[in-house]
Amino acid sequence: VLAMANAGSLDQAKAVLTDIRYGDGKPSFQTRNHFTEAQWLPANTRKGYLADEVPALDRRAPASTLTLVKKEWAQLPALKRLASANIPDGKYRVRYIPLDQVEKHAGEIVPGTVSMVVRENDPGRVVRITHMGFVVRTRDGLAVRHASTGKEHAVIDEPLDAFVRRQAEYKKWKVAGIAFARPLDASRRVARIQTASR
Repeated sequence: VLAMANAGSLDQAKAVLTDIRYGDGKPSFQTRNHFTEAQWLPANTRKGYLADEVPALDRRAPASTLTLVKKEWAQLPALKRLASANIPDGKYRVRYIPLDQVEKHAGEIVPGTVSMVVRENDPGRVVRITHMGFVVRTRDGLAVRHASTGKEHAVIDEPLDAFVRRQAEYKKWKVAGIAFARPLDASRRVARIQTASR
């Protein structure tokens, strides 16, 4: 969606999608933005596709910090396949609106904003952001358009309030809140991509 919103044609959208999915350089497993917090979000903020919307909603909003140490996370069976990827060590902060505060700020969330589910810190898990979608305006009000992993297994529009309530039901790995990123006009970046591909 971000690629198509910034492109003038399907071919251009493919080039923009590659730019969004991968770090600088050609597409490869090593250069893909595997970790949302450490790679995808910072890279696309730096490239001009997104801006952190949380400070505009609440300048005192808390942050979750993900600490990545490759020699540690690469030992986890589910992540061993990522060992050859260019995933940097470091600390990565994601600001979020606590679940019980999201509905209070609903009127300030601009449709088109990217929503990201932020989980509580769990030393046994290597991410904080576990799901993403877009906030959209429907006839019934604001909703989160996302790929449901529930019974639907499809892209659905879930009313924002219902989406937030459902996040609060997770008990094993609790949801701390929702992060929001505002899509930007990345026409300058897209023009450079187009020039480079000629």
